Amino acid sequence: MKKQTKYSILVIVIAALVLEIATAEQFFSARRVFTEQLMQKAQRDLNESPRIANVKQEVETVVDQAWAEFGNHLTDSAAMLRHMVTLCESKPQIVGIALAFIPEKTPQAYRSSREFTKNNRFSFFVYRDEEKEKTKISLLDFDYTTRHWFLLAIQDTASLEKGSWSEPYIGALNNLLMSSYTRAITDSNGQVIGAVCADVPLRELSQMAAQLYDNQKKALLRESLFHILGIFLLGFIIYKAVSSLRRLQEVSAEKERIASELSVARNIQQAMLPKAFPGKPERQDLELFASIQPAREVGGDFYDFIIRKDRLYFCIGDVSGKGVPAALLMCGLMSHFRTEARRNDNATAIVTAVNHMLCSDQASGYFATMFVGVLDLITGQLDFCNAGHEAPILKERGSGKTTPLEVVPNLPVGSLIDWNYVGQTTQLLPDTTVFMYTDGLSEASNPNGTLFSRERVMEILTQSTEVSPQAIIEKMAQTVSDYEGGCVRFDDITMLAFDWTAPENVIIHQQLNQPEKMNLCFAAKLDELLRLKSFVNSISERFGIDEDRTQQIRLVLEEAVSNVINYSEADSINIHACTDDSGVLVVTIKDNGKPFDPVAAPEANIDIPMEERQLGGLGIELMRSLSDSLEYMRENEYNILTIRKTIK
Repeated sequence: MKKQTKYSILVIVIAALVLEIATAEQFFSARRVFTEQLMQKAQRDLNESPRIANVKQEVETVVDQAWAEFGNHLTDSAAMLRHMVTLCESKPQIVGIALAFIPEKTPQAYRSSREFTKNNRFSFFVYRDEEKEKTKISLLDFDYTTRHWFLLAIQDTASLEKGSWSEPYIGALNNLLMSSYTRAITDSNGQVIGAVCADVPLRELSQMAAQLYDNQKKALLRESLFHILGIFLLGFIIYKAVSSLRRLQEVSAEKERIASELSVARNIQQAMLPKAFPGKPERQDLELFASIQPAREVGGDFYDFIIRKDRLYFCIGDVSGKGVPAALLMCGLMSHFRTEARRNDNATAIVTAVNHMLCSDQASGYFATMFVGVLDLITGQLDFCNAGHEAPILKERGSGKTTPLEVVPNLPVGSLIDWNYVGQTTQLLPDTTVFMYTDGLSEASNPNGTLFSRERVMEILTQSTEVSPQAIIEKMAQTVSDYEGGCVRFDDITMLAFDWTAPENVIIHQQLNQPEKMNLCFAAKLDELLRLKSFVNSISERFGIDEDRTQQIRLVLEEAVSNVINYSEADSINIHACTDDSGVLVVTIKDNGKPFDPVAAPEANIDIPMEERQLGGLGIELMRSLSDSLEYMRENEYNILTIRKTIK
């Protein structure tokens, strides 16, 4: 048990004991006050009341008349007891008769008694049991030699001629408030050897004293009951306090254990995130920085990047949910992103593969928003695919102008396994910062519950004078922290920003209205051909193609993709679609199969009879007739077929 817990229990026990001691002191103090008042009243009544005087006279007469008989029966204990019983029963006012000897002067007849040898004292006590209505005989098992009634008899020489009344006291056996009439007992030589006393309850002497006594007994009974109840309650409180403290200790220990494990998990999660960011002076073409601020010990936000073959592969994402489950899924997504980034040069292919993994490997309903980009560090061409994530923001460092990147939203990864993710491309201009973030930034709230909002993010970026990605992110982090005003953060905040600088020998050209490229990536299987229909419909909607040309484009693409699946033994197929400046649709089909050139096939002779033709060739002929041109090339172990079609 921890010291803090022990101290807490000790404080509770001490407080309880102090309370109980105070209650007990109050109880006994009240009892003393009642007893003192009662005795004072009884003493006044003994001295002043005529009725009491009559009772006293009757008792004194009976005891004085029987006193001589006590001296005559000193050697006969049986006769002594009979005489005492007769005396006790002769007057109802007398509730007890006691015969007590001075220890060293006890007659020889009583010295052989077992009681005498035990305590060196000997006494008889005859009393009336009012509840059982019978007379009983007992021994005084207390030290009567110190009692007032005994000392009054053996020390007061006047008691040899006349008895005396003691002060009121509480009877040891019957617990009654009483006064005793006592006289000294002498032996044959006239020496005082003991005392005889008759006990008279004060109720026989004073009606007022009796009433006070009854009231005292009732009050003390109530006090006793409350006192006992208080002891039980005190014990129960101590028991519950100790039990609660033990449970609290167990919960605290478990909480500390979980916190320790979460701290380890946080360290592991943070270790997975890249910490070494590219920038000057090591690199002149790229400067990148990112940060993540979990709302809890661990979270579901993530970012990652890889530089390979003069390309920057990067991603930022947000897993649904919070805590450990989201963190575990985040680790899986980062792992699959890195695997696919080393396998594919296309952002759409990476997102499609990650979506397939997430839908296949888990059935818990989790999903994640994700933005994946592939930046050509030589040309500045950015290939990207957005899976339900916040749109990145482009900032021109010279003018300070900020514009959100136009993105096709798509569904988050993990939503539908057969979703056709549409990719896009854009050309970055030098001196442009790309800023990305998760919704924890835009949805941060102040004490009034007002969200930080996308508009405020845009405004801060526009007004910011910082130029480096790190300075921009640190400025944004400080601004949102000040905006929250100490409020509890409910979502992770992740930011990633980078600048690209064109090499000196590369000239960048970009038309103001250049259409964005559309991408589709899928496995090289016949049952995947269904994806083409929705993809062609997306192309038609994007570029305003009429229905007839849309049908022609679909037929050409289906034939080309079928040839790849049937003859190239490829694993995956990437399709890119865009328009050039003259309004011609340019579709590029790229696969990783063995070399296969459909353009090299000879033109089919459709004039000879069907039975004389060679198998094949009609599909290629269909592609030639429905398109403006077909071009094939082999590049880096990839087959690339370019199809052009006039759409306007």
